[in-house]
Amino acid sequence: MWDKVAKVRTAMGKKGLQKTPGCSLVELRNEIHAFYSGSTSHPQAKNIYAFLETLGDEIKAAGYVPDTNSIHDVEDDVKEQLLNSHSEKLAIAFGLLNTSRGTTIHIRKNLRVCGDCHNRN
Repeated sequence: MWDKVAKVRTAMGKKGLQKTPGCSLVELRNEIHAFYSGSTSHPQAKNIYAFLETLGDEIKAAGYVPDTNSIHDVEDDVKEQLLNSHSEKLAIAFGLLNTSRGTTIHIRKNLRVCGDCHNRN
């Protein structure tokens, strides 16, 4: 199946078409912050990724098991790393780092949320 994906992506490129990148938006103090999967362009990117790494360690210790079913065509050890850089996780981490405890954080997305992000307890 993944060989067909490569062919489709090649055909898209030849026609000038691009895959829509996953984007999550969060508003904080009347400013919209956009996050793209895997992006490190946000001014607080280092803090965001460090926070996600710490949080990931804590929830794994509490029994969390990553749902890697939405990640395909990469080695298993890379799947979890890719999950941790999903745009919605970056946006949520940014919100948690920049708001007080108990503040509601609204995330807007242009694509469907993956199972790991949606069901993370």
